Amino acid sequence: MAPTLYLSPQAEDRQSAAPGTDLQNEKGSSFPAKRNRLYVIIQKELRLITMQRNILCAFVITVCCCQCAPSPTDAGDRTADLMIPERFEASVEPIQPIAAEQDLPAAIVALGRKLYHDTQLSGTQKLSCATCHPVDGPGMVPAIIAPLRNSRGSRSPSRYNVPTIFNVGEHFAYFWNGRAQSLEKVIQISIQAENIMDGTWRIILERLASDPGYSNEVANAYPDTGLTEENVVNALATYLRSLTTPNAAFDRWLNGENLSENAKEGYRLFKSYGCIRCHQGAGVGGNMYASFRSYLESREPQRNTDYGRYNVTKDEAHRYQLKVPSLRNVAVTAPYFHDGSAISLSDAVEAMAQHQLGRSLTRTENNQIVSFLESLTGWRENALLSESP
Repeated sequence: MAPTLYLSPQAEDRQSAAPGTDLQNEKGSSFPAKRNRLYVIIQKELRLITMQRNILCAFVITVCCCQCAPSPTDAGDRTADLMIPERFEASVEPIQPIAAEQDLPAAIVALGRKLYHDTQLSGTQKLSCATCHPVDGPGMVPAIIAPLRNSRGSRSPSRYNVPTIFNVGEHFAYFWNGRAQSLEKVIQISIQAENIMDGTWRIILERLASDPGYSNEVANAYPDTGLTEENVVNALATYLRSLTTPNAAFDRWLNGENLSENAKEGYRLFKSYGCIRCHQGAGVGGNMYASFRSYLESREPQRNTDYGRYNVTKDEAHRYQLKVPSLRNVAVTAPYFHDGSAISLSDAVEAMAQHQLGRSLTRTENNQIVSFLESLTGWRENALLSESP
């Protein structure tokens, strides 16, 4: 829209006069010719300003439309845009392979490994980190649902499904409600929480200091500072970052090897149906929150743990938001969801399609997506990860 030039009624009449003619003023006398030329120049300038503004608006609209244009996952069944070639560069895919090698200090990793399996870190000296997260299996104990205690110390009916410990270095936050933003914070919470390890740092450090088995390893890992709470936490966190499972069949395919047709078709469906919106990156998840409202409101009774992020932030907009889990090794880490309510991987796929995507999958589609998810199972210490040691 051109800028509006407000004129008196007499001036509006003059504006309609042919260019080059003498315009009459209100008293009937002729305007000088230069006054007429000035008017024409002003009109040209106004038209130029209008044109420049229109160009700027067109540019802004173009940029905004490009930013908001539907991605392939927004395009329904436009599968032609999602064809997966037999071989391609990994950088073009929304999922990246896990690095086969890591640059972590060996002495600190070794100390962290020993601490991870040590029951001296728990209040009763009966539990270690490996009790719930054994690394000779899938990184979690199937069917262990951590009980919570309320403020009075009695058992709460709320439950959390214990996730795998593998590949946690890829995550952006920890616990299902995201209440820890780093591995170091997870370790602090877990060691001191009454319903987990119920440890006390003063007692833990006294035990470790009196254990001759730690003297050399602590000296090798931290020659300048020795045994401290900070160093114990750092050693455990460093060890956790070393617990990766590279070389999954899907990762090898990303790097140019073969993959079964079922798994490739499952991956195509995974992308075209929209699963990839929440499950991408090297972790295939673990890097955002998402609402699980439809699923949770469809059942009774609801538990306090169903409220997810709301329990941390008290922001009503966060009710039913949970951390999106990583799908690495998902085929060997049943049960599923934050409360373990999906027993099989097929059940989990069906529920997610229905409640998160509004889709009903055929049995073939479900099987193909499961086949893709099975291809995400990685290797640990020269062995394919399995459900049991």
